[in-house]
This record gives sequence, structure tokens and C-alpha cells, in this order.
Amino acid sequence: YDLGAYESVGYASTRPIITVFGTEPPQDYIPFAVAFTCSASDPDGQVVSYTIDYGDGSEPETNSSGEFFHTYDSHGIYFPSFTVIDNDSILVNAVPEKITGNDIIHVPTQYPNIQAGIDAAIDGDTVLVAPGVYSGEGNNNITFNGKAITLKSETNAQNTVIDAGGSSNGFLFEHGEGLDSVLDGFTITNAGGLNNCAVECSGSSPAIINNIVQNNFCRSIRLSESAAVLRNNIVYGRPEFSPGPFNAISIGSSSPVIEKNEIYATDSNGNISAIYMGDPLANSANDCFIISNHIKGRIFI
Repeated sequence: YDLGAYESVGYASTRPIITVFGTEPPQDYIPFAVAFTCSASDPDGQVVSYTIDYGDGSEPETNSSGEFFHTYDSHGIYFPSFTVIDNDSILVNAVPEKITGNDIIHVPTQYPNIQAGIDAAIDGDTVLVAPGVYSGEGNNNITFNGKAITLKSETNAQNTVIDAGGSSNGFLFEHGEGLDSVLDGFTITNAGGLNNCAVECSGSSPAIINNIVQNNFCRSIRLSESAAVLRNNIVYGRPEFSPGPFNAISIGSSSPVIEKNEIYATDSNGNISAIYMGDPLANSANDCFIISNHIKGRIFI
């Protein structure tokens, strides 16, 4: 039979609308408790329940308030999510939030070398290095790989030495690191090689603080396209030839902050500089902030 035209009587229910999905705090050192808040409205009814999946393998929880507390015990990144159901049994899912459970990673008790500790870290972690001399594989050409972490000595730079082995870099920052990538409290020595550096920052802007950079056979610190912060370091250039001479801090196309450091580049023949700006067009006086340093040697602009 041809029933002809017809119409459906009634209306389609509207999905609930999630207006708030908050976490506090979203990041901390484990174990840490997080408060979750979800709020939703329903244009043609009422919200019946809120269910949260914490993203860590634990059982989801449901209540009618949208207020939850949960403790994260394990190191990692989690993506908890809410599901809201109304009185018509229509559900809507909130976009997952990011929760980071940070950790303090210990070298060498947990990981045998510094690079291994960094490789195990996630953004926000601290890699804490015990006193000692660190050399060999995993302790030179060290890179953060773009991670926003803090690499820190347990005590101070005098007691925690990175020996780069005479022919390698000490640290390489070349993966877009920012000021939340922090190198804190090491002696960096014995880096070597004509094009190598004790600390190289290329297209990256880490915070380099409380370090001693000395007795290297290459450039001590080189900044290229960098807005790094150098603070409270002791940095020595190398006036001797073969190899050398090498400046203490070399800058090209960069706008760093150089503050409260001791910088030594004494050379009666004038072959090295404490601070050498190799690209004058990119390094005007307004681009580099050189503040409250103790400098023995010249600043070459």
C-alpha cells in the first residue's frame, strides 16, 4: 500500500551541554590527589549522572554531583574523561584532560647514566644526579630531546662533574627546549673538538644555572638563535692554542639573559673574549641582557 506523506509527532531530545570540566592540580609529583569538577546543563530535561574515567586503569566512578577526588600513584601522563547522562538516557563525553604524574628520577641508583635518566623522564620531572664524576657513554653529548625537565645535582657543581672525554660535547640543546628545561649544578669539563662545545644551545632556550664550565678544549658555551638564561655560572674560556683559543661565551643571532655569572677570558694576546657576539647585526645592545656579572676579559661586539 502507498501510505503517502507522513510526519513524526513529538520531538528529538537535546544532548546535555558540558559547561565546566576542571582539574586541580593538573600536574604534581606522585603520589598526588586531584580534584575533578564537571558541570553540565540539559536544555530539555535534567542531568542525571556524571561518570569519570580516571585514565589510569582504575574503576570509573559515578555520582550526581560531578565532584570527584582521585590519587595518582604512578609516574606517567593520563587523560581522564567525563561522561554525562540526562533523564532521556542521552549521553555526552567531555574531551579528556591531561594529568601528569611527575617523579624524581635518581642517577645512578635508578638509571646508570645521565642520558638514561633523561630518556625515562616526562615533562615536569626532575632528574637528580648524585655526587660523582660521570664520563663515558650516556654522560657526554647529553641531550634533553626537547623535554621540559630539570636536570639537577643533589649537592652542587663542585661535587658533580660531567667529564666529556676530551672529544665530545657536554650538553646539546637543539630540540626547541625552553626555559622550563633546566640544567642546574654541574661542573662540565674536558669537552673537546674544533666544532664542539661544553654547552651548545641551537634554536633552543634553556635555563643554565649554577654550573661551572672549565678546562674544556672547545667553546665553553655557544648560543645560536637562542634566548637562553645563563645565571650564577662560572665560565672559563681557553686562551691556549692547539686546540684553541676559544671564547667563554659565543653568541650568534641570539637574545640571551646573562646574569650574575663569573666569566673568565684573560689572555694577554687578546685572542679570546669573555662574551663574543659573532653576529653584530643580530646582537645589538638591546638584544642581549648582560646584567651584574663579574667579567675578567673583553666583551666583543
